[in-house]
Amino acid sequence: MGSAKMTFSLSNPGSGRLPVILMTALLMLWYGCNQKGQSTMESPMSTQIVDIQITEEDNAWNCKISGNRPLTFSAINNLSPTGLLLYFPDTRLEISQSDLPSPVNEIIGFIEAEEYQSGSTADSRILIGLNVARPYRISAAEADTLISFPKVLAKSSEREHRKEPPGTIKMNGAQPETAAASVLQQVTAVPMKDYIIIHLIADGTIRDYRSFSIDNPARIVFDIHNVRSRFSNARTIAIDARWVKRIRYHSYPDKIRLVLDTEQQFLADHFSFGTESGLLIYVGKMPKQIQRSLMSSP
Repeated sequence: MGSAKMTFSLSNPGSGRLPVILMTALLMLWYGCNQKGQSTMESPMSTQIVDIQITEEDNAWNCKISGNRPLTFSAINNLSPTGLLLYFPDTRLEISQSDLPSPVNEIIGFIEAEEYQSGSTADSRILIGLNVARPYRISAAEADTLISFPKVLAKSSEREHRKEPPGTIKMNGAQPETAAASVLQQVTAVPMKDYIIIHLIADGTIRDYRSFSIDNPARIVFDIHNVRSRFSNARTIAIDARWVKRIRYHSYPDKIRLVLDTEQQFLADHFSFGTESGLLIYVGKMPKQIQRSLMSSP
Protein backbone atom coordinates (compact mmCIF):
# COMPACT_ATOMS: atom_id res chain seq x y z
CA MET A 1 0.00 0.00 0.00
CA GLY A 2 1.34 3.45 -0.84
CA SER A 3 1.87 6.15 1.72
CA ALA A 4 0.14 9.51 2.06
CA LYS A 5 1.88 12.66 3.23
CA MET A 6 0.43 15.90 4.56
CA THR A 7 2.26 18.99 5.78
CA PHE A 8 0.91 21.48 8.31
CA SER A 9 2.18 24.40 10.36
CA LEU A 10 2.17 24.47 14.14
CA SER A 11 2.22 28.14 15.09
CA ASN A 12 4.07 29.40 18.11
CA PRO A 13 1.50 30.71 20.62
CA GLY A 14 3.71 33.78 20.83
CA SER A 15 3.31 34.61 17.17
CA GLY A 16 -0.15 36.10 17.61
CA ARG A 17 -1.71 33.43 15.46
CA LEU A 18 -3.69 30.48 16.63
CA PRO A 19 -4.50 28.41 13.56
CA VAL A 20 -6.04 25.16 14.44
CA ILE A 21 -5.85 22.37 11.97
CA LEU A 22 -8.29 19.54 12.29
CA MET A 23 -7.44 16.64 10.02
CA THR A 24 -8.79 13.17 9.32
CA ALA A 25 -5.79 11.11 8.38
CA LEU A 26 -7.48 7.96 7.09
CA LEU A 27 -11.05 7.12 6.29
CA MET A 28 -11.21 3.60 7.73
CA LEU A 29 -13.09 3.51 11.04
CA TRP A 30 -14.65 0.22 12.21
CA TYR A 31 -17.48 -0.01 14.71
CA GLY A 32 -17.96 -3.37 16.44
CA CYS A 33 -21.51 -4.42 17.18
CA ASN A 34 -22.84 -6.96 19.60
CA GLN A 35 -25.89 -9.10 18.97
CA LYS A 36 -28.19 -6.32 20.17
CA GLY A 37 -26.72 -3.88 17.67
CA GLN A 38 -24.84 -1.88 20.31
CA SER A 39 -21.25 -0.78 19.89
CA THR A 40 -18.82 -2.79 21.98
CA MET A 41 -15.27 -2.05 23.05
CA GLU A 42 -14.47 -5.69 23.68
CA SER A 43 -14.58 -6.85 20.08
CA PRO A 44 -11.25 -8.31 18.94
CA MET A 45 -11.68 -6.24 15.76
CA SER A 46 -11.93 -2.87 17.51
CA THR A 47 -9.48 -0.16 16.50
CA GLN A 48 -6.49 -0.03 18.86
CA ILE A 49 -3.33 2.02 19.35
CA VAL A 50 -0.68 -0.59 20.05
CA ASP A 51 2.63 1.31 20.06
CA ILE A 52 4.13 4.82 20.25
CA GLN A 53 7.79 5.45 19.41
CA ILE A 54 10.10 8.46 19.12
CA THR A 55 12.64 8.18 16.33
CA GLU A 56 15.35 10.46 14.96
CA GLU A 57 16.33 11.27 11.40
CA ASP A 58 19.10 13.57 10.17
CA ASN A 59 16.74 16.53 9.87
CA ALA A 60 13.74 15.66 12.05
CA TRP A 61 12.39 14.08 15.20
CA ASN A 62 9.43 11.76 14.66
CA CYS A 63 6.58 10.36 16.70
CA LYS A 64 5.31 7.08 15.24
CA ILE A 65 1.89 5.87 16.35
CA SER A 66 0.98 2.32 15.37
CA GLY A 67 -2.45 0.74 15.32
CA ASN A 68 -3.85 -2.69 14.67
CA ARG A 69 -5.43 -1.07 11.60
CA PRO A 70 -5.26 2.38 9.94
CA LEU A 71 -6.15 5.06 12.48
CA THR A 72 -8.73 7.83 12.13
CA PHE A 73 -7.99 10.97 14.11
CA SER A 74 -8.15 14.75 14.35
CA ALA A 75 -5.13 16.95 15.09
CA ILE A 76 -5.31 20.28 16.88
CA ASN A 77 -2.66 22.70 18.09
CA ASN A 78 -2.65 22.60 21.89
CA LEU A 79 -2.23 25.97 23.59
CA SER A 80 -1.04 25.03 27.03
CA PRO A 81 1.20 23.15 27.20
CA THR A 82 2.48 23.82 23.70
CA GLY A 83 2.07 20.75 21.54
CA LEU A 84 -0.01 18.76 19.09
CA LEU A 85 -3.12 16.99 20.37
CA LEU A 86 -4.37 13.93 18.50
CA TYR A 87 -7.92 12.75 19.14
CA PHE A 88 -8.84 9.18 18.11
CA PRO A 89 -12.60 8.46 18.18
CA ASP A 90 -13.78 4.92 18.98
CA THR A 91 -10.18 3.78 19.51
CA ARG A 92 -8.74 1.90 22.47
CA LEU A 93 -5.30 2.59 23.95
CA GLU A 94 -3.51 -0.75 24.30
CA ILE A 95 -0.34 0.75 25.83
CA SER A 96 0.44 1.00 29.52
CA GLN A 97 1.64 4.32 30.90
CA SER A 98 4.97 2.74 31.77
CA ASP A 99 5.52 1.87 28.11
CA LEU A 100 5.09 5.43 26.84
CA PRO A 101 8.32 6.86 25.40
CA SER A 102 10.25 9.45 27.43
CA PRO A 103 11.85 11.62 24.76
CA VAL A 104 14.91 13.65 25.59
CA ASN A 105 15.56 15.96 22.66
CA GLU A 106 15.33 19.61 21.71
CA ILE A 107 11.95 19.34 19.95
CA ILE A 108 9.67 16.76 21.61
CA GLY A 109 9.42 17.24 25.35
CA PHE A 110 6.94 14.56 26.45
CA ILE A 111 4.20 12.18 25.34
CA GLU A 112 0.87 11.86 27.14
CA ALA A 113 -1.72 9.24 26.20
CA GLU A 114 -5.14 8.62 27.67
CA GLU A 115 -8.19 6.45 26.99
CA TYR A 116 -11.53 7.72 28.24
CA GLN A 117 -15.15 6.74 28.01
CA SER A 118 -17.34 8.64 25.54
CA GLY A 119 -20.88 7.36 25.80
CA SER A 120 -20.81 3.63 25.01
CA THR A 121 -17.40 3.69 23.31
CA ALA A 122 -13.81 4.34 24.29
CA ASP A 123 -11.92 7.24 22.70
CA SER A 124 -8.21 7.99 23.02
CA ARG A 125 -6.08 11.10 22.83
CA ILE A 126 -2.34 11.62 22.57
CA LEU A 127 -0.57 14.89 23.37
CA ILE A 128 2.86 15.41 21.83
CA GLY A 129 4.38 18.11 24.04
CA LEU A 130 6.87 20.38 22.29
CA ASN A 131 9.81 22.27 23.76
CA VAL A 132 9.63 24.68 20.81
CA ALA A 133 6.89 25.30 18.24
CA ARG A 134 7.53 23.57 14.94
CA PRO A 135 5.76 22.90 11.66
CA TYR A 136 4.87 19.24 11.30
CA ARG A 137 4.26 16.67 8.60
CA ILE A 138 1.94 13.70 8.92
CA SER A 139 2.42 10.63 6.76
CA ALA A 140 0.57 7.33 6.90
CA ALA A 141 1.45 3.88 5.61
CA GLU A 142 -0.44 0.71 6.47
CA ALA A 143 -1.37 1.00 10.17
CA ASP A 144 1.45 3.43 11.09
CA THR A 145 1.10 7.20 11.39
CA LEU A 146 4.29 9.29 11.48
CA ILE A 147 4.34 12.89 12.75
CA SER A 148 7.62 14.61 11.85
CA PHE A 149 9.00 17.83 13.33
CA PRO A 150 11.99 19.46 11.59
CA LYS A 151 15.06 20.14 13.70
CA VAL A 152 15.78 23.43 11.95
CA LEU A 153 13.25 25.94 10.65
CA ALA A 154 13.54 27.68 7.32
CA LYS A 155 14.72 31.27 7.70
CA SER A 156 11.30 32.71 6.84
CA SER A 157 9.69 30.56 9.54
CA GLU A 158 12.29 31.64 12.09
CA ARG A 159 11.54 35.31 11.42
CA GLU A 160 7.83 34.63 11.79
CA HIS A 161 8.33 32.91 15.14
CA ARG A 162 10.40 35.83 16.46
CA LYS A 163 7.81 38.52 15.74
CA GLU A 164 6.50 38.60 19.32
CA PRO A 165 7.82 37.43 22.69
CA PRO A 166 6.78 33.96 23.85
CA GLY A 167 3.49 33.77 25.72
CA THR A 168 1.78 36.60 23.82
CA ILE A 169 -1.67 35.75 22.50
CA LYS A 170 -3.80 38.16 20.48
CA MET A 171 -7.46 37.46 21.07
CA ASN A 172 -10.66 37.95 19.07
CA GLY A 173 -9.20 38.07 15.61
CA ALA A 174 -6.58 40.69 16.35
CA GLN A 175 -4.66 39.89 13.18
CA PRO A 176 -5.86 42.50 10.65
CA GLU A 177 -3.75 40.95 7.91
CA THR A 178 -5.88 37.79 7.78
CA ALA A 179 -8.84 37.66 5.42
CA ALA A 180 -12.36 37.74 6.82
CA ALA A 181 -14.31 34.51 6.51
CA SER A 182 -17.17 34.19 4.04
CA VAL A 183 -17.98 30.45 4.17
CA LEU A 184 -18.29 28.14 7.17
CA GLN A 185 -16.95 24.81 6.00
CA GLN A 186 -17.16 22.54 9.04
CA VAL A 187 -17.67 22.42 12.82
CA THR A 188 -15.63 20.03 14.93
CA ALA A 189 -15.16 19.41 18.65
CA VAL A 190 -12.34 17.92 20.75
CA PRO A 191 -12.98 17.16 24.45
CA MET A 192 -10.07 17.82 26.79
CA LYS A 193 -9.56 17.13 30.48
CA ASP A 194 -10.92 20.47 31.75
CA TYR A 195 -12.75 21.89 28.72
CA ILE A 196 -13.95 21.23 25.20
CA ILE A 197 -12.61 22.98 22.10
CA ILE A 198 -15.11 23.72 19.34
CA HIS A 199 -13.63 24.82 16.04
CA LEU A 200 -15.64 26.59 13.40
CA ILE A 201 -13.54 25.97 10.31
CA ALA A 202 -13.95 28.67 7.66
CA ASP A 203 -12.09 30.18 4.72
CA GLY A 204 -10.79 33.04 6.89
CA THR A 205 -11.15 34.69 10.30
CA ILE A 206 -14.66 34.87 11.80
CA ARG A 207 -14.89 38.32 13.38
CA ASP A 208 -18.51 39.49 13.16
CA TYR A 209 -20.34 37.46 15.78
CA ARG A 210 -22.04 37.77 19.17
CA SER A 211 -22.81 35.21 21.85
CA PHE A 212 -25.38 34.93 24.61
CA SER A 213 -26.80 32.24 26.90
CA ILE A 214 -30.29 30.92 27.64
CA ASP A 215 -31.11 29.39 31.02
CA ASN A 216 -33.92 26.96 30.31
CA PRO A 217 -32.97 24.75 28.64
CA ALA A 218 -29.30 25.62 29.11
CA ARG A 219 -27.84 26.78 25.79
CA ILE A 220 -24.93 28.92 24.60
CA VAL A 221 -25.81 30.67 21.35
CA PHE A 222 -23.52 32.22 18.72
CA ASP A 223 -24.95 34.40 15.96
CA ILE A 224 -22.40 34.73 13.15
CA HIS A 225 -22.94 37.46 10.56
CA ASN A 226 -21.60 37.93 7.02
CA VAL A 227 -20.71 34.23 6.79
CA ARG A 228 -22.74 31.55 5.02
CA SER A 229 -22.69 27.81 5.66
CA ARG A 230 -21.79 25.42 2.88
CA PHE A 231 -24.69 23.26 4.14
CA SER A 232 -28.20 24.25 3.13
CA ASN A 233 -29.89 22.25 5.89
CA ALA A 234 -29.54 22.29 9.67
CA ARG A 235 -26.66 20.24 11.10
CA THR A 236 -26.44 18.45 14.45
CA ILE A 237 -23.33 17.00 16.12
CA ALA A 238 -23.83 14.70 19.11
CA ILE A 239 -20.95 15.20 21.57
CA ASP A 240 -22.22 13.92 24.93
CA ALA A 241 -19.23 15.45 26.72
CA ARG A 242 -19.37 16.93 30.19
CA TRP A 243 -19.49 20.53 28.95
CA VAL A 244 -21.48 20.22 25.71
CA LYS A 245 -24.02 17.54 24.89
CA ARG A 246 -24.89 18.61 21.37
CA ILE A 247 -23.95 21.21 18.74
CA ARG A 248 -26.56 22.53 16.31
CA TYR A 249 -26.13 25.12 13.57
CA HIS A 250 -28.25 26.43 10.73
CA SER A 251 -28.09 29.18 8.11
CA TYR A 252 -30.57 32.04 8.05
CA PRO A 253 -30.73 34.81 5.43
CA ASP A 254 -28.76 37.19 7.65
CA LYS A 255 -26.63 34.89 9.85
CA ILE A 256 -25.58 31.45 10.99
CA ARG A 257 -26.89 30.47 14.40
CA LEU A 258 -24.83 27.93 16.35
CA VAL A 259 -26.30 26.47 19.54
CA LEU A 260 -24.39 24.53 22.20
CA ASP A 261 -26.63 22.41 24.43
CA THR A 262 -24.94 22.45 27.83
CA GLU A 263 -25.60 22.52 31.57
CA GLN A 264 -26.47 25.65 33.58
CA GLN A 265 -23.20 25.47 35.52
CA PHE A 266 -21.25 26.04 32.28
CA LEU A 267 -23.29 28.92 30.86
CA ALA A 268 -20.73 31.49 32.04
CA ASP A 269 -17.70 29.28 31.40
CA HIS A 270 -17.16 29.92 27.72
CA PHE A 271 -14.96 32.20 25.66
CA SER A 272 -14.04 32.53 22.01
CA PHE A 273 -11.61 34.19 19.61
CA GLY A 274 -11.05 34.32 15.87
CA THR A 275 -8.19 32.46 14.22
CA GLU A 276 -6.74 32.29 10.72
CA SER A 277 -9.00 29.31 10.06
CA GLY A 278 -12.27 30.52 11.58
CA LEU A 279 -13.33 30.70 15.23
CA LEU A 280 -12.38 28.83 18.41
CA ILE A 281 -14.87 28.32 21.23
CA TYR A 282 -13.83 26.94 24.61
CA VAL A 283 -16.40 25.67 27.13
CA GLY A 284 -15.15 24.73 30.59
CA LYS A 285 -12.08 25.79 32.54
CA MET A 286 -9.97 28.34 30.72
CA PRO A 287 -6.40 27.18 29.92
CA LYS A 288 -3.81 28.93 32.10
CA GLN A 289 -1.91 30.42 29.17
CA ILE A 290 -5.01 32.23 27.92
CA GLN A 291 -5.83 33.34 31.47
CA ARG A 292 -2.40 34.97 31.74
CA SER A 293 -2.84 36.63 28.35
CA LEU A 294 -6.22 38.12 29.27
CA MET A 295 -4.97 39.35 32.63
CA SER A 296 -1.99 41.09 31.01
CA SER A 297 -4.05 42.68 28.20
CA PRO A 298 -4.54 46.47 28.51
